[in-house]
Amino acid sequence: MPLETKKQVTYFHINNSVDIKTIDLGHSIDSRWNIEDNYPYYSLNFLLAGETILEIGNQQFTVLPNQFFLIPPNTPVHYYSKDNITQVEVYWINFYGKDCEELISLTNFSKHPILLLPMRIRASILSNFKEAINLCKHPHIQGIACKQLLSNIIKTLLLNSKLFIESAPKKKLTDFDKIITLINTHLFNPELNAKFICNQCYITSEHLSRLFKKNMNLHFSSYVNTERIKKASALLIDTDYPLVKIAELAGYGDVYYFCKIFKKYRLMTPTEYRKKYTD
Repeated sequence: MPLETKKQVTYFHINNSVDIKTIDLGHSIDSRWNIEDNYPYYSLNFLLAGETILEIGNQQFTVLPNQFFLIPPNTPVHYYSKDNITQVEVYWINFYGKDCEELISLTNFSKHPILLLPMRIRASILSNFKEAINLCKHPHIQGIACKQLLSNIIKTLLLNSKLFIESAPKKKLTDFDKIITLINTHLFNPELNAKFICNQCYITSEHLSRLFKKNMNLHFSSYVNTERIKKASALLIDTDYPLVKIAELAGYGDVYYFCKIFKKYRLMTPTEYRKKYTD
């Protein structure tokens, strides 16, 4: 008699893509590390060498090699190398998006800003960073490389987290989606501001601020500047336009203000950025 054929299928229909956007990543070796800032996005750092003191609010933490530390958005922070440490080496990746807060809440970062990864997966994370940095030397695949890196890191953190939290699916935020669409439509218009959006959507500035805090954990201005600086960064690499033209195309009417904002988000001037990534 013929054997009975059995079939097994596992199938998932994915309704919503995860909203996380990468801003930049990098690798730094510094003899003296001393950074004080208030980032408008998440900054995830992987310490390779040296010992770092991390101050967030009134709390102080010691970060050791092979540890991650996460800096949340819009939070005053100070981190620096200890006096007796001659060299600090770190990889970092910066990101934002309305789904970041929920994903972070599923990892052990929800309890502590510092995370020591198991030895068996540290080499893999290090390899992911190195590969992404090499790929970012090619401007047209930088976004893909960064997203892949961040995806691998978050997946690793989730799989190795001791937290198993089941959260109810969120109701689709159609009103906020419409607001983001409106902002993106006028993103590179220098006249775009919170007042314009509020008038178009018949909401108060306080309500707009609450919507951004709830859905992206960002301020309205931080979102606009982040998207504009991403466009400006691409123009600096892909074109030979002067700074005045790039500022205009990115939505800044004042080139001096553009340079100030660019340095805040990229930690270097537009000229330095162009030289670094086009030489």
